[in-house]
Amino acid sequence: MTMKAALSTPRPTARPTSRRSFTRGLAAVAAVLLLAAAGPRPAAAVEPGDPAAFVRHFGAQAMAVLADKGLAGAQREQAFRGLLTAGFDIKTIGRFVLGRYWRKATEAERAEYGRLFEDLIVATYAHRLSSYVGAGLKVVGVRQQDGKSALVASRFLRAEGEPVQLDWRLLRRGDTWRIVDVVVEGMSMALSQRSEFKAVIRGNGGRIEALLEQLREKARQAKSRSVQKADNTE
Repeated sequence: MTMKAALSTPRPTARPTSRRSFTRGLAAVAAVLLLAAAGPRPAAAVEPGDPAAFVRHFGAQAMAVLADKGLAGAQREQAFRGLLTAGFDIKTIGRFVLGRYWRKATEAERAEYGRLFEDLIVATYAHRLSSYVGAGLKVVGVRQQDGKSALVASRFLRAEGEPVQLDWRLLRRGDTWRIVDVVVEGMSMALSQRSEFKAVIRGNGGRIEALLEQLREKARQAKSRSVQKADNTE
């Protein structure tokens, strides 16, 4: 099953998207990873066919990264990169987000875009992790389609305020699952970023290079933040 098909069933409520709303979505998911990591460590083996267990296990895996206060910024980011690349199908997400412009991109543009997109996802999550605390993550339902895709519904239970609804879209990859989208209170992060990237390219005469320029700048900013954080801890 393709990511496009997985996103179409069931379909979240459409909401206006913006760069700010997408950033809030990333922050919410980062908070969930932090909360899940604070819970009990799961059993070593996870039932391959159980998407709910996969989501719980993925969240709890963050414990090894987050619990070690001695990790420097670069070390934490490297460890978190491994976690994200194992749990998310970043290549599939990146291709979907680029949409029809993927077919127009040259091989060189595709290769650079793939690297920059992964850097963007990793840097954004890692940068926000330490800022969130809360009560926990509760899986409340699962919908599967032919055993090839699943939607795991969960709630982010905060210490204060109303729970946040989070739906994890998964695709089956061999004997396991991979996350291809997170829907935060009805807002699809993949669709939001697809809309943002499309606007950047269309606003610059259809040039994919314009998006690459923006992603390079974001990568430089993320690296600068990491250096400043490292300096402040010395």
